[in-house]
Amino acid sequence: MMDWTAMVLLSGWSSEYAHAQGLFEQADQRTQRALNIAEKAIQCAPTNGYAWMSIVRLTLVNEGFHDRQRRILDLTWQLMPYEAWVMLARAAIIVSSGNPDDRERRRRALDDLARLVEAEATRSVVAIIRGAGPQAQVELAERVAKLPYRIQRRYQAEAVALGIDTTPLSIPPSSADPEWVKRHRDCQDNPRACP
Repeated sequence: MMDWTAMVLLSGWSSEYAHAQGLFEQADQRTQRALNIAEKAIQCAPTNGYAWMSIVRLTLVNEGFHDRQRRILDLTWQLMPYEAWVMLARAAIIVSSGNPDDRERRRRALDDLARLVEAEATRSVVAIIRGAGPQAQVELAERVAKLPYRIQRRYQAEAVALGIDTTPLSIPPSSADPEWVKRHRDCQDNPRACP
């Protein structure tokens, strides 16, 4: 015979499990409904990039990152190559996948992230690259190192605060160098004067 404590704990666990199972089923139904809406939107407007990205995001959880998602992401590069939110979403998916077969997509995604850093969307880029691993972090820092100094500094400040490696970025000369101090002041007074 089971004591009352065990029965209460067991019944509590089973009710929590049933509740969680119901929530999962609701989430699956909502996901399927959203997927149906996105597919209908594509039937009406085949160049609707938002609908295509929605399909990638909605199927990613259940199906993983496979050929279907890759083909759709390639299509979004054609439909919306410079839409910032799409660039961020694409890069987050591709850079975090870590698939060695996606070298070209990875290169394009890192180039997109560097463009976004240049456009001063640094915080969003750092949030994505943080979870991408050290190799992607170094590759992005190499791209950022080719950008103007003030953009490098902004990226470095955001990245270092989150523990991201920024060693490929150029290190400024000592502040004791009078020429560097003058350039730095000019840069603060007039950002367009930055190298």
